[in-house]
Amino acid sequence: METIQYKQKAVYAFYFLFIIMFSTSCITPKPPIYLYGKFKFAQKPDEIILKPTLISFLKTKPQCSFVLRVPDKKNSIVEEERYSNRTLYFAIEKILLQRNFNVIDRSIFEKQFTSDSIPSPSADLILELIDNRLVNYYTNKVIPDEQRNDNEITLQKYFYFVGAQAIFKITNTKSGEVLGTFVLNYTPCTNGCKMKYTLDGVIEEVSGDSKTRKKLGYESTDIDDNYEMFIDLITRLVNELRLQSRKDE
Repeated sequence: METIQYKQKAVYAFYFLFIIMFSTSCITPKPPIYLYGKFKFAQKPDEIILKPTLISFLKTKPQCSFVLRVPDKKNSIVEEERYSNRTLYFAIEKILLQRNFNVIDRSIFEKQFTSDSIPSPSADLILELIDNRLVNYYTNKVIPDEQRNDNEITLQKYFYFVGAQAIFKITNTKSGEVLGTFVLNYTPCTNGCKMKYTLDGVIEEVSGDSKTRKKLGYESTDIDDNYEMFIDLITRLVNELRLQSRKDE
């Protein structure tokens, strides 16, 4: 008798657990509760070193001429990178011309430099792009919309946003003396990037200058965004040179 009662209780317990499991599986998971706020980074400072001789030269010859130096590349460079480099160098020449500097064609300059029968190099300065790369900026801080100031709260995970850094060098064509160096930084979200987020770490972009991003902290930046950031950096460089040429006017 006791054995029968035990079996009945076991059957009842099995059905009870089955009903609970079935009921739980039928419950639709609740959608995440999104909050709104902004991610923000402080601008990373640039490092600009200009020798007094360069500043004096820019003042005495404000329409001086530049030639671009192309870094040595291995023969195995892929076509996409070669095309990207050509695009960047063209952008540098374009912005120099827009700021009323002269630009000497690189191939003509090289012929002038290596030939005894052709006049000495016509360019005054060499502008060299040493490096241009993407830089990730990480944060787990967000400023909620309901805050009336910039008080941040800490999320459970870090997210990254894409910025950039470009390094340039200016050299005197006659003496070979290095006259200036520029380490320029493009920092994303300096004005704040509007996001909707959950406390367990899901974000979606609402608005901002942080380029592209996807959920769960993963993001990618396409070639157009890279180009836009580079344009910002080279524009700042050329504007600085033009500013130095006009000082004390």
